[in-house]
Amino acid sequence: MDIVGVGFILLLCVVGALIAYGADILGRHLGKKRLSFGKLRPRHTAALATAVAGFCIPLFTVVLVALISKDVRVWLIEGRRAIVERQNLVRDIAAQRKQFNAELEDLRRQRQELGQQVSRLKVSQTKLEASEKKQRQELGTTQTKLANESRRLKDAQIRRAEVERRYVALNKTYASLNKQYAYLESGFQKMQKDQDDTFRALDSELRTKEARLKELTAQYDTANKTFESSRVEFEKEIAARRTELEERRKELDGVNVMLADIRAEKDALERDAANLRTLISTTTKGLDQNLRISRTQPLVFRQGEELARIQLPPRVNADDARNALTSLLRSSRVLAEERGSRPSGERNEAADLVDIPTERGTITIDQQVDMLSKAVTDARTETVLIAYAFWNSFRGEFLPVRIEAFENPLVYSRGQKVAEVVVDGNGSEDGVLRQITQFLQGVVGQEAIRSGMIPAIGRERPIGEVTQEEMLQLVKDIKEARRNIRLQAVAAQDTRAADPLRLSFKLR
Repeated sequence: MDIVGVGFILLLCVVGALIAYGADILGRHLGKKRLSFGKLRPRHTAALATAVAGFCIPLFTVVLVALISKDVRVWLIEGRRAIVERQNLVRDIAAQRKQFNAELEDLRRQRQELGQQVSRLKVSQTKLEASEKKQRQELGTTQTKLANESRRLKDAQIRRAEVERRYVALNKTYASLNKQYAYLESGFQKMQKDQDDTFRALDSELRTKEARLKELTAQYDTANKTFESSRVEFEKEIAARRTELEERRKELDGVNVMLADIRAEKDALERDAANLRTLISTTTKGLDQNLRISRTQPLVFRQGEELARIQLPPRVNADDARNALTSLLRSSRVLAEERGSRPSGERNEAADLVDIPTERGTITIDQQVDMLSKAVTDARTETVLIAYAFWNSFRGEFLPVRIEAFENPLVYSRGQKVAEVVVDGNGSEDGVLRQITQFLQGVVGQEAIRSGMIPAIGRERPIGEVTQEEMLQLVKDIKEARRNIRLQAVAAQDTRAADPLRLSFKLR
């Protein structure tokens, strides 16, 4: 309470006491004098004087207090209106405080959402930096391979030069052997000529010197034996030289074959080197473009985010399976174009399958289509094909697509319990709504995935959703109970692994 109000009350009490005391004295005084006013008797005159004094003294007191205190003057002049204005002002302040609290709560929620967005952006930045580091590592690996191939090419050129030197040396050896063979042939012809001359000389001596026939015959036999021995040795040497020449020719043929193989290997290495240069150039351009886009464009798809899904009956034929794949890719392309993906390079579509490199080799697009078609056609139960984003994609980029096939069995029958929780119905509506939301987003989602439901990765509600009207009615029913309620979430219909989970609720 204000000190002015307390003082005013105390002042009124003191003035009342003084009025009572003064009136008593005035009454006694007038009674003793027995004054009369007009035709009034003295007693009535004393009563009238006392009443007039009682009327004037408070009036004088109020006027005096009003002259002294400005607040009292305001209270006397604007008393009721000031009270009404104060009440209105109190209501306005209460409304403004309530609005301020609501705005403050909204700002706190926005701050929390901004914090979550900042956290997600930091995670995205970390992933982008990891992806950039991985691509740079791949570029370094490719450059290392190119350096290895260059070294192999250089070694092959050195081997080629060595073979060419050996080829030149063998040609020189072959020329030398030809010269030796020609020399031996000329020697053989000369020896034959010498033999003929010797025969002619011996014949002439035989005619002229018959006495020396025995001696000449003995000399002839000796010379003939020497010639035969020399001729046999010469023929052996000629045969050995011819054998060596044939071996040299065979070795030369092997060298020519080896040289042809080396030339073929050189051509293959040059082709591989050209392909590697092209791949490095393409990879560098792609990395530069991806880096530029990642720095200037927003992220429209995360790695592994679901694009579309299509359910198929068991044992479909190959044509139906391929038609389903075509329809799934068409739906994925429509979504990609809506979010800003665009064709790039040789790609005519904004999103499509791509070759997948593995440790055992590259899985081409045709091989992926064949494997998916075979998985669907051989399945004895219902299946679902789901298209995912192969990696993070920014606006303006081409979106690579990965498709996986899953079995689509019946997970929940109609009315089957999914999960349950105890909700405190004595709390506020916001508290009850928060408990239900945590139950649906946490327990129900985890239990559904554990039971075999296939979540839609990247969606706001990956399993299913509950309408706002159902949530508000559920909060109302729990609040009306005003006690702890066991809330059961049950399947509203027969649900397979790839279906959205429709829920109904039971309160116990």
